Amino acid sequence: DNDAALEVSVTHLAPIDWSDLSLAYLLRELFKDEKRGPLTWTGEIEEQKRGDLDLAWRSIRWIDPKEQREARSYMCLARRKHTQVLLTYDYWVDDEARFAEVWPNVLESLQVGEQPPGLGKRPRF
Repeated sequence: DNDAALEVSVTHLAPIDWSDLSLAYLLRELFKDEKRGPLTWTGEIEEQKRGDLDLAWRSIRWIDPKEQREARSYMCLARRKHTQVLLTYDYWVDDEARFAEVWPNVLESLQVGEQPPGLGKRPRF
C-alpha cells in the first residue's frame, strides 16, 4: 500500500567551502525539472539554519496523471560540512490527516554529517 513515501539521498561533497552555494538556489533549480504532473499549488522555499546545518525546503501539490489524484510532495536539501542530503516526502492529499505531521517531525529530527555516539570507536581494554 503506497500511501506515503519518504526517500533520502546522501552526497559526500568535495572538501571545499560550499557556503556560497545557496541551498535555496539548488532547490529552485531542482524544481525547474519537475515532471510529476500538473501542479495545482507551489509553496515558497523555506530556509533554516541550525548551527552549522543549513536546510531549504518547499512543498507542492500536483495531479498524478495515472491515478488522477492530487498528491502533496515536500523536497528538502540539507547540508552540514561536506555532507548534503536530499529528502523527498510524498502522499495523497486525501491522506493529509494521516501524514501531514510527519514532515515537521522529519525536519526537526534531521541530523546530517554527524557520527552517531560510539560508531567507529574501539573499546579500550
